[in-house]
Amino acid sequence: MNIYDYIDYRKYLNDALAERKAQNRHFTFRFIAQHLNLSSPGFFNWVISGKRKLPEALIPKLAILFKLDDKECAYLHLLVRYNHSTDLSERKELFEKLSCIIKKQNKHELRPEQYQLFSKWYYLAIRELLSIMPFKDDFRLLATSLFPRIKTKEAREAIGVLEKIGVISRDEQGFYRPVETLLTTGEVWESELITNLQIQMIELGKKSLISVPKKERDISNITIKLSETAMKQLSAEIAALRQKILTLSENDHTSDRVYQCNLQLFPVTMKQKVSNEYHM
Repeated sequence: MNIYDYIDYRKYLNDALAERKAQNRHFTFRFIAQHLNLSSPGFFNWVISGKRKLPEALIPKLAILFKLDDKECAYLHLLVRYNHSTDLSERKELFEKLSCIIKKQNKHELRPEQYQLFSKWYYLAIRELLSIMPFKDDFRLLATSLFPRIKTKEAREAIGVLEKIGVISRDEQGFYRPVETLLTTGEVWESELITNLQIQMIELGKKSLISVPKKERDISNITIKLSETAMKQLSAEIAALRQKILTLSENDHTSDRVYQCNLQLFPVTMKQKVSNEYHM
């Protein structure tokens, strides 16, 4: 079993347990609890099911139990910290560390199209910008055309990445243009890659409240009550709106700027038991 194929430590522990149990029927939750000096034989099951967090102090003992080497143990430490973290900047930093370890170990096929395109917010912005801005090799101009601005070397690197993974190419006149292509992110990493990108885009939205004049942005929010059924209906409406926005952009042949449009819907309270008599 390859720990570098996992981004969720609970999924890894569950699969590792199943593998060891298939080899030795005595490898049970009770056996694990005894090895970890835990008073409750069900604690490990609670960890796997998400009811409890795995204390980092137990990781060295788990590494011995599941026969992990030092590098694999260090990776498990990062996985636990990443899965437990609720701080966006910390999660981003830990995600990048996990990705670097995987690429160094060559244990998991993280192709550029599976990771790099989603690793920096400005990769997608540059790809879109190239559909309206003639560009050959003025990387300083490209860097200063983004908002917020990036470094010239970052613009150069971005073009290299985008060209390598096949989402841009030079036309007959030598200008870089977007190329329509289907990108996949891989089953294990897909949700984490998208989450990482969404965090970056939300951060850009926060900064735009101060850095972008009000007349050049449209940011609003509403707080509403919904049933689960109504929430699903609203999600469908948002999906339809996304498609409408994409169609509007595709049909706009006078575009002169790239925008980021974030659509968010999330709960801010726990579910309540409300009677029909009380409901307003």
